[in-house]
Amino acid sequence: MQDDFKVSSRLTVNLGLRWEYDSTMYDNDGQAVDVWPSLINKVPVPGSTAATGSLAGFVEPANYNPALNAAPPVSGVVQNNEKVAVQGGTPKDNFAPRLGLAWKPFATDRFVVRGGAGYFYDRVGQLRYATALVQSIPYTVTLGRSGTANYFSTFQQPYPNTPPSWTPRTISINTGTQTGSSSNLAALFLDPTFTTPTTYEWNLDTQYEFKPQWLLEVAYVGSRSIHQLFTGTPGNRQYNEAMLVSPSAPYNGITNNTVANASIRVPYLGFSPNGLTGTASAGDTKFHSLQVTLRKQFSHGFQMQAAYTYSRDISTTNYFAINDPNIPKYGLAAAYRPQRLTINYGWDLPFGNHDGLVGKIANGWTIAGVTVIQDGLPLTVLDTRGGTIYGFGPGTPVSSTAEFAAGMGNGNIATAGGDKQRLGGTTGGPGWFNKAAFSTVPVIGATTGISGTGGAGYGNAGLGLILGPGQFNFDTTLEKTTRVGGINEAATLVFRAEFFNLFNHAQFNAPTGGPGPSGSQTDVSNAAFGQITSMSVNPRLVQFALKYSF
Repeated sequence: MQDDFKVSSRLTVNLGLRWEYDSTMYDNDGQAVDVWPSLINKVPVPGSTAATGSLAGFVEPANYNPALNAAPPVSGVVQNNEKVAVQGGTPKDNFAPRLGLAWKPFATDRFVVRGGAGYFYDRVGQLRYATALVQSIPYTVTLGRSGTANYFSTFQQPYPNTPPSWTPRTISINTGTQTGSSSNLAALFLDPTFTTPTTYEWNLDTQYEFKPQWLLEVAYVGSRSIHQLFTGTPGNRQYNEAMLVSPSAPYNGITNNTVANASIRVPYLGFSPNGLTGTASAGDTKFHSLQVTLRKQFSHGFQMQAAYTYSRDISTTNYFAINDPNIPKYGLAAAYRPQRLTINYGWDLPFGNHDGLVGKIANGWTIAGVTVIQDGLPLTVLDTRGGTIYGFGPGTPVSSTAEFAAGMGNGNIATAGGDKQRLGGTTGGPGWFNKAAFSTVPVIGATTGISGTGGAGYGNAGLGLILGPGQFNFDTTLEKTTRVGGINEAATLVFRAEFFNLFNHAQFNAPTGGPGPSGSQTDVSNAAFGQITSMSVNPRLVQFALKYSF
């Protein structure tokens, strides 16, 4: 519900309130089995060497049907009193107030202040629910086969008749040798505290017509988003990072950190360090921006608009898979450019209005175009050799930032010179990053107060500390419209010449990569570290078109 309130002849206020029912997905056949970390018990008793099994932590929905899904689970599986997987069911308090205003502070009609604020909720795509709820135990059954393993396959029975099954967690710990074994289960789940992603938005905008048909807007736009999904690949949070232990802080009798014993130093025993993967609404973003627009309305054959944005967007959603996944980490959001200027225009060239042959040549010329000038995207320097002592490292969903060399810091990351001089690779340049600014991720065993043998920790470099290459691009079109008659008297012939990247500026993509496996050009352990290998805009491209309109 909403309504406008005309407070005075100069001030109008809009007030509104919206209520939303945003259910999480559930399944009519009760397949939405989940894992609730709070219900996972330590298995076995700390210090024991006997392997035991448990399904503690697994939760079946209220409408779970063993006949349609898997055989009845052994003791330990809890039944939710809701069809959905989350605790407490669907939120009932998603109220979203809205406020808007239009204010003319002065007697003139040429200056106006507008503003607004509100809550906004967002539904989550079904893929996130489906991945978390129906691709885990007891449904993680491999049905695909190839080669000789596919000997049984026929058109009538292409897949093996393998029913879903529950796999209990097992663990064995030997405190004497500081070793053990684990079932190392892998489970995708929906975080039981999952709630509706929410964004608070607000803006204040001044509009001033300083000349006829010329409008200047200066605005502040901000937002805060909470309960957001993590972005990128894999898009989920790792809940089972191995803990660091020491003689003064043991865990289950384990006092020494090794890569081999990571699976028995995890908080949720029986799952592998990167095997308890949850879809969580725990991301947070903060956005602030200055937005300036200069607009010329169409008159005398000319119109244009120039829009400049200076923004700062910091986020945790981009960096959930870098360094400790249990600690929210803010950095410049990977999808935002701090500064961006765009100009678009159209001009009917003033060659006059002539008759006869001169008119056929001089009349009907138009030039139009779009110009984009913008900063590059924020980049994070990684070292995928890091994190091994925590059970992560190369090939796992969690990456480590790089380690600064002694005496180096944020100001030493960039190399000198223009974009062309910094490409690296076959160009002979140094690359986008200063390699001398980084060292090797430290080994935990060499860290004071921590006992370990050879496992690497995380690097100390921050997130989103350097921008990639920017952009300076002109796209222009020149068009000539001529009345030629023919099929009907008003028929026209339109000739158009289009110039993309008119001035042939070399514009480059950032060094490829991000959080993920080794091979990324933002990874200091990769031989191609810092090299730029592709362009963001084609070299100058010219194309022509001819159209007869009747």
